[in-house]
Amino acid sequence: MDIDQRLEALAQSLELLASFQKDSEKRMDKLAERMDKLAEQMIESGKRLDRLTDIVAPIALLVLEHQSRIKRLEDRPS
Repeated sequence: MDIDQRLEALAQSLELLASFQKDSEKRMDKLAERMDKLAEQMIESGKRLDRLTDIVAPIALLVLEHQSRIKRLEDRPS
């Protein structure tokens, strides 16, 4: 293998490496976009959970109070 063949092989290797690098960067960009979307979805889910908690918490307190009243009525001597 003479010097020109070696240089050609080296040039092809560098082109292939550059192609792999570009593909890797594209995949990383797509992954970053997906992660951003997922983060947005998680934030929105957290907000929904907060709203749901705000609705359910008072209802849960009412249920507990109601159960307590029923218990007191059941425990009351007849």
